[in-house]
Amino acid sequence: MTEPSDAVIRQLHLEIMKASESVDKAAAEVKDLQGEMVVLRAELIMRGDRIRELLEYTEAVAEENRALRRQLADLRYQYRRDFNGDL
Repeated sequence: MTEPSDAVIRQLHLEIMKASESVDKAAAEVKDLQGEMVVLRAELIMRGDRIRELLEYTEAVAEENRALRRQLADLRYQYRRDFNGDL
């Protein structure tokens, strides 16, 4: 079996170096994307927390609204009862 020529070895070496650079670039891009994912995940968590807070507030306001409507209905009933329906 014959030994590869110096030109073939140099060519293979260049191709290996180019492939290595491509792998390094891809690894750097992956690292950057992972960093972006961490930031986006944190933003989603914060937004999710804010949405939960707003839902809790909305539920509290709705419950207060229901309580006020019950009070209003009771007051109307008392008024009608006390003033013979002259509303």
